[in-house]
Parts: sequence; structure tokens; C-alpha cells
Amino acid sequence: APVVTQNTTGTRGQATNTKGLPNSFGAQGSPATVSGTTQSRGGFQGVGVPFGAQVRDARSLEAMPGNPLATYPLPDRLANREGTTVLLGHVRNDGHIENVTLEQSSGSRLMDESAAKAFSKWKYRPGQEGYVRLPMQFKLVGDAHVIPAQLNRE
Repeated sequence: APVVTQNTTGTRGQATNTKGLPNSFGAQGSPATVSGTTQSRGGFQGVGVPFGAQVRDARSLEAMPGNPLATYPLPDRLANREGTTVLLGHVRNDGHIENVTLEQSSGSRLMDESAAKAFSKWKYRPGQEGYVRLPMQFKLVGDAHVIPAQLNRE
């Protein structure tokens, strides 16, 4: 899964993807079949996945370079919260994502919103239309240290 890691040294940092493209959520290589309509939760808007639609492993699609990772929310970083948000989305024929819905919450509204915001900007190579599942993991690494702020004064 894309792992949004945050080095806890200091209060600022960049999220990094340590795994590359998304992991599967279930068996690799075989699409899952949704047995009911997926409802959006947590305030996200979306149509969900139609009954009987196949949901592919997001890793099975060819993603365009430069897809953004979620930003690790500061309140969750400071509270040492970690979790995995699982999202569903529809890849249009032109490769853009639409109808992002929350399938499983990380337990943090801020992490869920950050993951959904990033995933809604993802692009795939055209011609791969269909529904995909994307787990996005938020994980803290390293020891926490407070770094004093420094103002630039010229």
C-alpha cells in the first residue's frame, strides 16, 4: 500500500511512498466482486460501487508518474496516531479518478480526508476504466524530537 510515513524528528516533513504503487487488498491478481452497494461514510460524497461490479487491485493498473501521497495531518502526528484508510474509486477511460468513497476508516477523520483528497488527484494511463481499491497507510517512524522554530530575519 502507499505508506505515508512521517519521520517524527521535528514537526515538519515530507510524506514518502516506501512501497511504490498500491498493494492489493485481498488476493493479488484476481478482482474482488462487491456483493452490495458500498455506501460512502465519514462525510465523503460518492456513488459507491454498483452491485456486482468488479473492484480491481489498484496496483494492477498502470499509474501515471507523480501521483500525490496524502499529507500526514499534524494533529494525528502529534498524537502518535497511525492507521490505514481504504478507499474505492472509479477510474474513467481517460485515466482520471472520480467518485472516491471511503470503504474503511483509519479511525481518524483527518487521515481519511487527506487520503481521499490525494487519491482524487491520481491519474492512470488511459483505457483502464473500472473500480479500484486503494489502502493508504499512515505510519510514524523514528523517535520524536521537538525542533525549535527558526525565523528568517534579514
